[in-house]
Amino acid sequence: MLVGCYNVADKPVIEDSLPSANCTMAEFRRIVGRGTDNITEHITLRGRITSSDEEKNFYSSFTVEDKTGAVEVMVGYPTLHGLYPEGLEVALTIEGCAAVPTRGVVQIGRRAELSSYFAVDYLENRTRVDKVVHSGLTIEPISAEDVDIRNITPDICGRLVHIDSLSLVASSSIDTLTMTLGDAVWRGTALYTDPRGDSIAIYTRDYATFAEHTLPQALHSVTGILESGGFDGHMVYNLKMRYESDAVAY
Repeated sequence: MLVGCYNVADKPVIEDSLPSANCTMAEFRRIVGRGTDNITEHITLRGRITSSDEEKNFYSSFTVEDKTGAVEVMVGYPTLHGLYPEGLEVALTIEGCAAVPTRGVVQIGRRAELSSYFAVDYLENRTRVDKVVHSGLTIEPISAEDVDIRNITPDICGRLVHIDSLSLVASSSIDTLTMTLGDAVWRGTALYTDPRGDSIAIYTRDYATFAEHTLPQALHSVTGILESGGFDGHMVYNLKMRYESDAVAY
């Protein structure tokens, strides 16, 4: 993947009056379908940022949600939480962008090269980012949606969700025969089940600040961005936490 080097000390363009949305994120998801490498219509989305890279579990992108759905914007540079903090209201003018569902989440960026492993690449440069992302004046983090695992549907991928009462059953961080669940850490994918036996995976990047911290054996609740994914060859929805504090242990 090609990654540009931008002056991340620059401030985003702040606008007193954001462009109005002419499409909800749910409608945009239906329009995109399996994906497009060039949005030819003048489409504007509007919502609030729900992710944060402060603890490095997100990298070079952020998620934006309205009351109907969510998208991920492929920005292309790190340390975004200072420029685009969680809760910031933004408008996205996405004509000329590519948009493809990846891990169930509609990613917005530029068309990837044919040889790329990824379906959507990062936006070309800071000038292009500022044309796509319009930052408002208000910061108001949104509340996560409470969900039961068995009621999760693909259309809520990308949204910030909250799940209660989970027990650890497996972890990809256990990589030797002598290790047990008590040795498991956040790094990789942890599989939890709810009291009904339904499963959810929690994915943590190797570079997250909490990647080597011990996994809780039981969680009172967990909050994160919902994605589709898998564990040990089986399809299972994934959560990606913003902060280690998104997981509340008993």
